[in-house]
Amino acid sequence: MIRAFLIDLFDTLVYLDEEFLRGWREEMAAHLNVIPNEFGEFWLSHSKDRFTGKISSTDQMLGIISSHFGLDLDEEKKASLSRLEIERLIESAHIYPDTCETLVEMRRRGYRTALVSNASYNAIPLLEHLRLMPLFDASIISCMAGVAKPDPEIYRIAMSELGFQPDECLFVGDGACQELDGAHRVGIRAVRIVQAPQSSLFGSSLWCDFTISRLDEAISLAETIR
Repeated sequence: MIRAFLIDLFDTLVYLDEEFLRGWREEMAAHLNVIPNEFGEFWLSHSKDRFTGKISSTDQMLGIISSHFGLDLDEEKKASLSRLEIERLIESAHIYPDTCETLVEMRRRGYRTALVSNASYNAIPLLEHLRLMPLFDASIISCMAGVAKPDPEIYRIAMSELGFQPDECLFVGDGACQELDGAHRVGIRAVRIVQAPQSSLFGSSLWCDFTISRLDEAISLAETIR
């Protein structure tokens, strides 16, 4: 019997306006006098270190960028760009229409829920702005946990916090970062959610047990599994 949901954040509950963010990255590159494509590629190449907390702030990331591109970036400019990075991230974020209603309904029906997200330090102010954290019984953000999907440990942390075994859980996500494969490897049934828009920046998963097109379909699915 399914008693808990482990749920991804980006492209599952929330999507980011990629065109808007791309424009902001180009603007940031212009502030730093760096070629936009080179800046964007370098930023993306450090995603894993941001996700696992090895890079723990935009200030630190800007320091790495400064060193790589030979820039002389003062503290005032770093602070300004760090503030703008959070503001632009928040501006780019949109909650899928049925997200909040479904999360409330899951708990109303007695299911326990955990947010399990590969995300950097700026996800915390974003989640506070979106007011999503109170809708979960547990929140495992990779940069705070020090481990990211598809590492088995992040799923185990979530299950431990909820108090359930793999066969009592469903993991729901778009499949980025091989997250569905990771859930499958620890014995959790993996549900791929396919909805528009979704990003392809962080790859996909090879495995899924079920596919849905709306988050609320996960509840009906859970109730068929005995």
